[in-house]
Amino acid sequence: MMRVDAHQHFWRYDPHRHDWMTEAMGTLKQDWLPEQLWPELQARDVAATIAVQSCGDEGETAFLLDVAAQHGWVRGVVGWLDLRASDLSDRLAYWRAQGPLVGIRHQLQDEPQYFDDPRFHQGVERLQHASMVYEVLVTADQMSQAVAFCQRHDQAPLVLDHLGKPPVTAGAEGWVRWSQQLAAIAALPHVMVKLSGLATEAGPDPWVSQLDPFVDAALTHIGPERLLWGSDWPVCQLRASYDEVLTASEAWLAPLNAAEQAAILGGNAIQLYGL
Repeated sequence: MMRVDAHQHFWRYDPHRHDWMTEAMGTLKQDWLPEQLWPELQARDVAATIAVQSCGDEGETAFLLDVAAQHGWVRGVVGWLDLRASDLSDRLAYWRAQGPLVGIRHQLQDEPQYFDDPRFHQGVERLQHASMVYEVLVTADQMSQAVAFCQRHDQAPLVLDHLGKPPVTAGAEGWVRWSQQLAAIAALPHVMVKLSGLATEAGPDPWVSQLDPFVDAALTHIGPERLLWGSDWPVCQLRASYDEVLTASEAWLAPLNAAEQAAILGGNAIQLYGL
């Protein structure tokens, strides 16, 4: 089974479009393009990736589909469309015809008001009727809203990105709240969960051991058949290199059998996104 990085990003840096990057994220404030990632993939035998949107701009979808057209190992794109648009169905059909658009994402973590927008929910329903994956990007504080969202939209697969950004530094109370919500997600068989974006949620080093209980909870509650691995490159480089992220992930998955490891590291992504 080939390895698939199910969550990474490319961008040409623009301070207006990428206004989510804080002053502490200076490393990210530059172009990050396929020629920078490809050597990392080759070194670790990762054969394919899913490129995920990083800003709410339809031009981002065009850019990522163009990248995929030029680099065959970018096997899928999770892009952005305005899900409130009256012509969403036409837009979706257009972009699907341009290349391997395998999913849509909106940065709900930054715009939680969308949870209460009927037009947004209507758009998600249209996506699901078109058998399109929608990826849910939230913080730990929004996990209860994410659970309600996933319960409401159950006609096609959903993906919870970054394990719901677990509250690694919030202590026992944060752990209890997050683990309860993860258990609620586990009860929804149409929801997949990404083991991605975790290094940047940890506190000061050593970061890997801080994440052990959260990954263990994911393996226990969600299970290997519904987990996807992603590097979150280049965002991961705020804390760790590509190699370090993958090495840590291999260690977390080591107790699983070979088939379970292969599913998380590629097989589940191949099936979910139709690669």
